[in-house]
Amino acid sequence: APLPRAVRHGHYRDQTGAVKTNEAYKALLHEIANAEAEIAKAEDRQLEIMVSAEETDSRLKQAESILRQDEQLVGTIRHDIQAKNTAKKKELEAALAEREKAVAPIPDDLRVLYDRIAKRHNGTALAHVKDDQCKGCGLRVLPHTLQLLTQDHDDEEVYRCESCGLILYSLEPLTAINPDAASGSAASATTP
Repeated sequence: APLPRAVRHGHYRDQTGAVKTNEAYKALLHEIANAEAEIAKAEDRQLEIMVSAEETDSRLKQAESILRQDEQLVGTIRHDIQAKNTAKKKELEAALAEREKAVAPIPDDLRVLYDRIAKRHNGTALAHVKDDQCKGCGLRVLPHTLQLLTQDHDDEEVYRCESCGLILYSLEPLTAINPDAASGSAASATTP
C-alpha cells in the first residue's frame, strides 16, 4: 500500500543525506517538490470541502427553519380545514334533518321516483316548464302534457318530460277550470 503523503514527504527528506550523486539528489528534490505540490493540492481540497460543509450546514439550518415554519403553517391550515369540515358536517346534518321533515308528507313511491331520477341527472330531478319548453333539455313539451300540468289537480299526478325524463313543474298561473265562466264575468263587467 502506498505511504501517506506526509510520510512520503518526510521519507524523501531523510534520504537527502544518503544520496551520493548530483543526479540522484536532483531527482530526490524533484520528488520532494511533487510531494509538496500534492500536499498543497490535498490541503486546498480539504479547505474547499470544509467551506462547502459549512455552506451546506448553513443551508441545512436555513432549510430546517423553513421546514418548521411550513409545518406550522400546514398545521394551522389543517386545523382550519378540520374546523370548516366539522361546521359543514353540522350544516349537512341540519339540512338533511330539514329535508326529512319536508319530504315526510310525500308518498314513498314519489320519493323513490325523485331519487331515481336525481341519481341519473347529477342530483337534479325537476325541470321548469317555461314558454312551452322543458328547461332541463330545451325541447318542446307536448301540448297535452302542458295542459295537464297547468290545470288545477287534486290528484298527485307527476308529469315527466318525454325527452329527458325529468319531473316537470310550472310556475305559470293555473288555468281556470271553466274558461267560459271567466270570460262571461269579464264581459258582464264591461256591459252597462
